[in-house]
Amino acid sequence: MKNVLVIGNAASVWTKEYIKNTHVKFGHKVWVTYYDKLDSDVIEFYKNLNVKTIDLHANNKITKIFKYYKGFNSFFSRHKTDLDLIDIQSPPHSWQSDIIAKLSKKTNAKVIVT
Repeated sequence: MKNVLVIGNAASVWTKEYIKNTHVKFGHKVWVTYYDKLDSDVIEFYKNLNVKTIDLHANNKITKIFKYYKGFNSFFSRHKTDLDLIDIQSPPHSWQSDIIAKLSKKTNAKVIVT
């Protein structure tokens, strides 16, 4: 079993199907990020799959940058030894890429963009 962090839009049908039919199907432990408030049906979908969600939504850019950094720093600090893969679902903005690049160095995880 691999431990996978999926960085993407958790509410997207493509992300949901990808996680369900790839990572969950192969028994991976999965965390997925979200940037906008999730509807209850999306939360329930992930709960049923035993996928953990990481709340990174914020109302303005300054708060978003701070929350993004704090959220990933906390996650990478807690899972630095057991995280196998960081799966970026879509290329993020440059400031997001910088944060992910710096913080992912705290882990031994491989990073892919899908």
